[in-house]
Amino acid sequence: AVHIVNNLTLSEFGAYHGEFPVPQNGAVGWYRFELSANFTKLDSDNAEDTGNTWEPMRVLVSDFTPAPFRVTTDLQGTALVTPGESLAVITQARLHAGGPYSSADIRLTASVEGRPLLSQDPQATGFSFAITAPKNTPEVSAQATDGDAETETAEDSVDAEQDIDVTSGNGGRSETLHEADYRLDENGRLETTFDMPTAQVLYGQLRVESAVRDDRGKYVAGHATAHYAGRDRYVGLRQEEWVLRAGTPAQLQSLVLDEHGQAAAGSEVQVTVQRLLLKAAQIKGAGNAYVPHYVRSWEDVSTCRLTSDTTPQDCLYTPPAPGTYKLTAHLVDTQGRPHSTSIRRFATGAGEVLWESRPGHTLNVFPEQKLYKVGDTARYLIHNPFPGARALLTVERFGVQKGWVEMFNEPTAVVEFPITPDHLPGFYFSVVLMSPRVTKPLLNNQVDLGKPAFRMGYVRTMVQDSMKELRVEVTPQQDVYKPRQTATVDLQVRPSQGPLPPVELAVAVLDEAVFDLISGGRNYF
Repeated sequence: AVHIVNNLTLSEFGAYHGEFPVPQNGAVGWYRFELSANFTKLDSDNAEDTGNTWEPMRVLVSDFTPAPFRVTTDLQGTALVTPGESLAVITQARLHAGGPYSSADIRLTASVEGRPLLSQDPQATGFSFAITAPKNTPEVSAQATDGDAETETAEDSVDAEQDIDVTSGNGGRSETLHEADYRLDENGRLETTFDMPTAQVLYGQLRVESAVRDDRGKYVAGHATAHYAGRDRYVGLRQEEWVLRAGTPAQLQSLVLDEHGQAAAGSEVQVTVQRLLLKAAQIKGAGNAYVPHYVRSWEDVSTCRLTSDTTPQDCLYTPPAPGTYKLTAHLVDTQGRPHSTSIRRFATGAGEVLWESRPGHTLNVFPEQKLYKVGDTARYLIHNPFPGARALLTVERFGVQKGWVEMFNEPTAVVEFPITPDHLPGFYFSVVLMSPRVTKPLLNNQVDLGKPAFRMGYVRTMVQDSMKELRVEVTPQQDVYKPRQTATVDLQVRPSQGPLPPVELAVAVLDEAVFDLISGGRNYF
């Protein structure tokens, strides 16, 4: 131990604040902060295992010398970048004390990160737009032709079904488009241009980073961003129904946006509705294990040919049977480049459905939403591999809050229940399905494929309530402070609703140079 505080007292909120000055000759490495209490029975030989000590935090202490200069990157006011465009970049490195940081090596990197295509047009609310090109090539439509078959393992196929919406959720995918090394001039400045290549990411944010190497061999970086659009027309889909019903007509809507997020008319759009046809075989693996092997194919159900307008266009279809459906819209933009968006929906109803599953006992459970509010109704879709089986359903948070048994007669089951304040700030929903023995045991030590079986699914659900939120405003009395001046900051706390309850604020003040140590920079906090 390098520092000990005895008999500390927690605040009424259960918090404590203090400080630990690291000695100038202190050892570098990880420092653990441990908390122990005397209100539990201590076992000096095994205190950690008996839960009498806690480790609320740990910090890394290392040698750090702030960089003497700062790097800025400028894209000459460019707000939107497209493929083939020549992009001009200006990088400047200046000392904190004033003057240029000259003749240093610099590495310039341009990357694009997928971001959801959001429009200010109220008509675009609820539409999904694909922001990445199909996996094969950017110039090939994402549509699957009739009779196309895919052979997959159980794990690969389930990954494709985990999200009912397979859309612009590819946000966050990053792709490096340009990287080159240069050298700053005597004024600490670099002006360069490069042509934007074609990317798999079709819409997102372009980030150009200039990393300047200092005399220690470390890099100090600055960056600039701009919007990136790989197409000038994007087709989106909106399916109001979360779950379809076999034999019941459904309405699918399409809308075309330009690169600025405005509705665009005059584009030819083809919408295709396909149903998944699935075949499976149990293939003997290592030992006595049998692993399911799936062959997938897509059957055309309906096709609509539309001409885009400034308002959404409708495509009507009727799911013929329960199962998985893929809804795809495809167009070609004004430059001859294809764009397609696909979403998936599940249809319920009577009939046999073969659901894909991972090896083991996992049950697929899909929530309608990932975040609920108090007063909402939570809904879950369950892939039932044992029609006619009984299911044990539980809602869990610090133990089981509620449990009940239901009979699942169809291959798809929907379970719903109201969200109450007891569910804050979140809970787990679990489903356990039991199937009895379906055939007699085999003789001669053969594998018993008809034995009783079970499946279990577990879903975490978050609950939010604005009444529990506090808004904190931080306002310094001056925009600029000089060394050794006393800074005064006003802190204002406002509740979202109702009177202000008792509050406690935790305030941290950081030197700007500390951000150089954190990979996320300011976004870390």
